[in-house]
Amino acid sequence: MSWESIVGLEREKKLLQRAIINNRVHNSYLFIGNNGIGKRALAFEFAKVLNCTNPIVTVDEYIACDKCSSCKQIELLKHPNLHLVFSYPTGKSSENKSDNPLSKLTDQQVEDIQNQLAQFASNPYHTITLQSANYIKIEQIREVKRIISMNATNIGKNVVIIMNAEEMTNEAANAFLKTLEEPSENSVIILTTSRKESLLQTILSRTQQLFVNQLNNDEIAEGLVKKFNIEEGKAKLIANLSNGSFAEAIDYSSNDFTDLRIAFVDLFRTVLKKRNYRIEMLSKIEEITKNYDQKKIINGLSLFEIWIRDAFVYSKLQQKLKIINKDQLEVIEKFVVNFNNFNYLSAFEKIDKSIFLIRKSVNIQLILVNLFLGIRQNEYNFY
Repeated sequence: MSWESIVGLEREKKLLQRAIINNRVHNSYLFIGNNGIGKRALAFEFAKVLNCTNPIVTVDEYIACDKCSSCKQIELLKHPNLHLVFSYPTGKSSENKSDNPLSKLTDQQVEDIQNQLAQFASNPYHTITLQSANYIKIEQIREVKRIISMNATNIGKNVVIIMNAEEMTNEAANAFLKTLEEPSENSVIILTTSRKESLLQTILSRTQQLFVNQLNNDEIAEGLVKKFNIEEGKAKLIANLSNGSFAEAIDYSSNDFTDLRIAFVDLFRTVLKKRNYRIEMLSKIEEITKNYDQKKIINGLSLFEIWIRDAFVYSKLQQKLKIINKDQLEVIEKFVVNFNNFNYLSAFEKIDKSIFLIRKSVNIQLILVNLFLGIRQNEYNFY
């Protein structure tokens, strides 16, 4: 049902359901955790459940029906009880004194916001991204207070979700404190953040804090298979790259990153040739640095490291089921047979060091040359 649309986070889902069942829903929550793990999706589903007119209730479950008009309205972001707050772009210069935050934006900016909200409605893991949008402003908080006071008699719960709450300006944060100090009985405010330390201590003390756990690779891979019909092997590769972020995993799944993985494996095979490898190696490195940016090259090296890990596991266990790069099984088998003394641990160390250096913006082409020459040197040991 509805909670199942959220990947992992079983503990958090149960805590929120128990709060509803036991009539102990707090007026204000702070969801704390790394970016992309599902804090917004969790808050969005909580809002839907709190307003569902025909929930499915058992001893330990409280689930939205997903069929009533309230559920459908919330899914479309059209329910009067749902209010999303996030950083708006810098508006146009104007003498307009209106507190409506949209009144100071250009038509294009408003259209961009609507487009981002449409994407969020179809995928609660979507990260709302707007140009020059770095702060939640005081006008937005005043608008929230106004809406809550106007909707005080509404059926259900007014739910305000403040995304990336650490982006509130000092003025906005201080204005928001008054809302926390004088909560409305039928309102629930949910703040999400990955930077708890950036919030005012007074806000922390007035919210019920819920620490949202990091997702593991198995949960991410399973979520990609179920929600996006990603092939299992590819899903596992993506999960290994996503650093516990399902939002990042979705981003990977929408891009064809396998070409870059093949490019690095092909480069690796080139440098392991007995002779006449240098010109070809340099040409392939130049091609990679020309066609891919820093982030993609780091991802490519991470994928290459997973490929090396597969070869290492296969060399030790001879178990094909343990291999993540299943489409590369034949190539991995041949490599393990032909290079049975390969120094895997040294290769891991060199790849990790190269990723570190690339993040520091050192010359990427030079780093890759040194990396693959170093791997070759370890293998042949004749330099």
